Amino acid sequence: MKNPVKNERSIATCYGLIEMQRHSISLQSWMDWDMEITEEKVNFNSVNPSLIGTDCSHTFITNGWADKNNIVIAKISPPFAATCKEDIDFVMASSPFLKHNLHIPSGMVNFKYTNSFAFFIYLHKEYLRKWDFAEGDSLINLAPMSDRPIKVHNYYDPSKYHYYTNKTRPTQKAHSFYKRRKRLMDNT
Repeated sequence: MKNPVKNERSIATCYGLIEMQRHSISLQSWMDWDMEITEEKVNFNSVNPSLIGTDCSHTFITNGWADKNNIVIAKISPPFAATCKEDIDFVMASSPFLKHNLHIPSGMVNFKYTNSFAFFIYLHKEYLRKWDFAEGDSLINLAPMSDRPIKVHNYYDPSKYHYYTNKTRPTQKAHSFYKRRKRLMDNT
């Protein structure tokens, strides 16, 4: 974000945007793909379908919340994984440079316990339209809940991707991972 006119106010001088870009991991679209919501379903198309995971089944596990609000929940899974040796939570949020009028809910991810960059998009059923994503479009930012430098390793190699995504521990709240982590945090 270069300022076109020196010493003049612009988006390039916004402290919040500059710090978000400096201290976060930005996930950009890794290829051209599109998403279309019709009266019947949500369709996904891409130049290489094996490089994008899509799933709308999360709509049905919201205890009626999605139906009540007329929402379809689409889960998008990029074809790469990440690891971090440290127990650091990252805030996942919609990129400030996302060019589409979409709701990507924020959440937390911890690359010590899960290795996925998967994110969700909430789509209103009555908003029938198509969204096109080009390679390089900004999607989400992941900001660590730590001020010190952290090493995060990204994997684009298919064998390492499959190893890390298969190794990912379940992250439901009922899983013992949460209980162990809570006990450790309560004792500090």
